[in-house]
Amino acid sequence: MEISNRGSFVRNAYRYEIKEDLPLQALEPSAREIIVETNLGEPAAQALAAKILADAGRTTQGFEVSIEGVIDLNDFAGHPPLFRVALPGYDVADRVFRVIEARVTRLAGRSTLVVRG
Repeated sequence: MEISNRGSFVRNAYRYEIKEDLPLQALEPSAREIIVETNLGEPAAQALAAKILADAGRTTQGFEVSIEGVIDLNDFAGHPPLFRVALPGYDVADRVFRVIEARVTRLAGRSTLVVRG
C-alpha cells in the first residue's frame, strides 16, 4: 500500500479507526473493547473496523486459551486461524472460534490465544 504523505503519517501521535455501536454498549456495558493493531492504511482499516462491528451484533463467546506450540504470522495467511475448542462447563463443542489475539512466548514454546465465536 502506498502512503502519499508518509512523513506526515509516521509523525502522527496516533492513528486509530474507531467504530462504536452505542445501543449495544448501552445494552452490554461490560462488553470488552476490541483492539486490533495493524499496519493498514485508512481504507483497509475502515473496512476491517466495519466488519468487526458487524460481527459484534451477533451473540458470541470469547475465551483466552493457552496452547503448546508457537503461532507465527504464516498461520494468519489468508485469514486468522480457526479452532474448535473443548471447554468443560461450556456448551461450545460444535462452534468454530476465530483467533482475535495471539501472544507468543517463544522460549516456553507456548501461545496464548483469545478466540471468539
